[in-house]
Amino acid sequence: MLKAFAQLGFGSLDRATKDLTEEQLDWKSYPEANTIRGNLTHLASKMFVFVLKIIKGDKDYKPEGGPDDYVGNESYSLEKIIGDIMKGKTKFLKKLGNLTARAETPPGRRPHWFAAELIQAINERYGAVSCAEVLGLDLRDPVDLETYNGLDHWNTTCRELIKEATGLAWELLQVYP
Repeated sequence: MLKAFAQLGFGSLDRATKDLTEEQLDWKSYPEANTIRGNLTHLASKMFVFVLKIIKGDKDYKPEGGPDDYVGNESYSLEKIIGDIMKGKTKFLKKLGNLTARAETPPGRRPHWFAAELIQAINERYGAVSCAEVLGLDLRDPVDLETYNGLDHWNTTCRELIKEATGLAWELLQVYP
C-alpha cells in the first residue's frame, strides 16, 4: 500500500511540474513562502537522503557525493532538479519493492486495491480527485490563489474535503479489514 500511495504522489508531482518553466522556479505564493525551486530541491534531497536513512535504518546515513547545499540551490536548472527527482523516484520505488507488506491484498482484489478504490470513491463523491479540480482553481495562478486565500478554502473547504476523504478511507477499511 505504501508503494501505491508513493506512486499516487509521484503522479501528482508529474502533473504539477509538467508545464513548469525555468522562469517559474523562483516564484513564491507569498513573501514568506518557499520558492518552487526550494520545494522541489527539498523533495529531491528527502528522496536521496531522508527516505534512505529510514530504509537503511541509519539516522547518520549520508550518500557519497551528495552536496550539502542542494536545497534551494539557484545554480540548479529545472532539468537537473526534475532529473534528480526521477532518479530518486526510481531508487525509492525499487527500495519499496523490496519491503514486505504487513497486510495481504484481500482475496480477489487487485494489488494496490485500497488506493485505487479510495481514488474512485473520492472521484464519485466530488467529480474530481485533485484539489485544483474540486475547487476549480489553479493555485499556481495568482488570481486563483488570491481567490483561494480570500475564501479561506484551507480552513473551510479543504479541511472538510480531507475529513470526507478520511471517512471514505475508513469505510473502505471496514469492508476489507
